[in-house]
Amino acid sequence: MENILSIKNDYIYLNSSLSEELFAKTKFSLMLNETGYIVSKSTDGTFSDFKPWKFTGTKTINNTAYFSGDGFSGKNAEDIIYSNSPDTDTLLFAVCQAYMNAVSQNISLPCNGPQGILYDKENQKLLFVPEKNFEKCAKNLGKKEYFQIQNSWRDSAANGKEALAFSLANYAYYAITKRLPFPVQENLEETENNLANRNFLPLDCSINGINKKLAEYINSCLIGKNAETTFPLQLFEDELFNHVSQKNSISAEQFENYIKSKSNISIFSKIRKIITTEHNIKFNILNLSICTN
Repeated sequence: MENILSIKNDYIYLNSSLSEELFAKTKFSLMLNETGYIVSKSTDGTFSDFKPWKFTGTKTINNTAYFSGDGFSGKNAEDIIYSNSPDTDTLLFAVCQAYMNAVSQNISLPCNGPQGILYDKENQKLLFVPEKNFEKCAKNLGKKEYFQIQNSWRDSAANGKEALAFSLANYAYYAITKRLPFPVQENLEETENNLANRNFLPLDCSINGINKKLAEYINSCLIGKNAETTFPLQLFEDELFNHVSQKNSISAEQFENYIKSKSNISIFSKIRKIITTEHNIKFNILNLSICTN
């Protein structure tokens, strides 16, 4: 399935998956007033310069209505992340910086999944399209697709700094582990329950040797806390690009005992297989249910 957000001939298109007639009946065009942001690097070297951006109109292509806009070039972030591109970590680091600075500047940056973000590597810019537009269009794809491209990446029940901090932590967790803390299950009800009850594998139980301060920040944001605390950006950068956890890792047996000591339930009854590698333990998780609170 093609991404619902794309760039063609220097125009940005968001596919509503609705016919022109149904698009008009559902008053989707009223969302043209919704605001997204272009985020650029500022003098401090981080993605902290926020410029409001909106879709400027609509266009019908093959009897399907699209939101359309301009003023940005680049690639869809999901295409980069899921293609194992060498730019993946750089992109995820940029996204986390944008959310970090949105929290500190009190800017309502859209909490989109990566398919709702565009990345201009050459000019070092990100475009977060308006959240409401992306949300509504994603829902039109069906419940499972909606969870895959949007709802598993953000906290739909949160708002303000809490929502931004959750998205920041979600992207940071994915950047470090290359998996979502709340992955989409075949049973969508289970996915919803995991999100609602904050059932996930804590970062310090996922990565052997991870910095405790970094893990504590990400874990606490994922359970709806810590929104006012400054993200430990340098620790995150060290882990993402220098893999410091590999230098600080303990033996597989010690790590297993650490996980047991941290667990308020027996997670090993939910783990099918433990694979020991040189620097880490990777879990093949079957219906994992562990909460950090």
